[in-house]
Amino acid sequence: MRVLLTAPRQVLVERLRSRAGNAYGRDDAELAQGLADIAAVEPLLRRSADLVLTTTAPPPQLADRLLARLANLGAAAS
Repeated sequence: MRVLLTAPRQVLVERLRSRAGNAYGRDDAELAQGLADIAAVEPLLRRSADLVLTTTAPPPQLADRLLARLANLGAAAS
């Protein structure tokens, strides 16, 4: 199963600008390149994803959605 983890553009900008331990994305040019890369690649990933999870939801909710999908796959295979 292919799962795409995604976030709205503004959330990505905030996360890149404020993260600790890795400076990539704080520079305007790096941020612009990263956002351009996402804009180009994410539509392709969405087309092949079996499940798309938006990471603004709480992690337990994301985990529950993933586990529910996996359970449905297991039930369908039985």
